[in-house]
Amino acid sequence: MFQPSLEDKKNFISWFVSNQALKRREALWILNYLLNHELLLKQVHFVERVDCTPKGMWFSTDKAPDESFYFYKAGSRFNNPEQAFHDIRLNWKEECYIEMEFEDSYLTMVKFGILEKNPFYEEESSSDEEVQDALAEIQTSVLKQEILSQIDQALESGNQGLFIKLTEKLKELDNIEFYNPNNTSGPITFNAKGVFAQDAAGYLGANHIAVRSGNHCAKVLHEVIGTDQTIRASLYFYNTKEEVDRFIEVAKNISLENAVGIFF
Repeated sequence: MFQPSLEDKKNFISWFVSNQALKRREALWILNYLLNHELLLKQVHFVERVDCTPKGMWFSTDKAPDESFYFYKAGSRFNNPEQAFHDIRLNWKEECYIEMEFEDSYLTMVKFGILEKNPFYEEESSSDEEVQDALAEIQTSVLKQEILSQIDQALESGNQGLFIKLTEKLKELDNIEFYNPNNTSGPITFNAKGVFAQDAAGYLGANHIAVRSGNHCAKVLHEVIGTDQTIRASLYFYNTKEEVDRFIEVAKNISLENAVGIFF
């Protein structure tokens, strides 16, 4: 029969107390006590249908406080965590079974490798097709999380790549004064030479490129770089290479004449 390691149990309980909120603090005391007493934790088994076991505890984050904890002993049920706490301390050599109810509890406990088969509960036999469907659902959920994580990483890498491309292109423009050329992320700060920042921003806006102009609540910084106004452009994951190329083409044409010309 599968038996999770002591370390796996500790990892799960540590994760649970850090990420889930129990309605009764006494129930939390029990978990912390188990976490710090290995001899007792060795006797603990995480299962389903703990009500079928000789001795067990049921924790829930979803129910009302009076219904969020139950202690089962010799066919009786109690909702007093202190009673359970005293029992497990006095009878620490007895096997103790625990059932946890929280969002995605089954999948989470499977991932931590701590969910055991309940020897006191016989599940109704399922067809091979039902078993395969259940396994497929779990695998799909895990795969979805992995894909979302990869997407986040790709978006971050793509965003940085566009940022670097834009800064390199801006450096090549003679009409642009670039103030943070060595950055690899964050806003790009620049001015168009000989053009007031708000006029240059207006020209970019007239060409459907959204930027901000002004001192950006950083007056001291502008004193350091020697100007009282700058233009700020920001990139995010939804920006494309084509949009960066268009930005460069429009920026090439920023001049006092063109900036004023949008009003006539």
